[in-house]
Amino acid sequence: MVGLSRAARTTRNLDWFEVESVRGYRDADTVAYYQVTMNLFVGVVDSEADL
Repeated sequence: MVGLSRAARTTRNLDWFEVESVRGYRDADTVAYYQVTMNLFVGVVDSEADL
């Protein structure tokens, strides 16, 4: 998943994700494009020692 990989590069403590919806557009018997809605969940760091 491109979106998840991109978020992981710029976000610390990315713990888990949830796919909320997937939808797409079909053109001439092929998938022309698609969209994925995701929720990303991160852990909260309380101190520098937890990094």
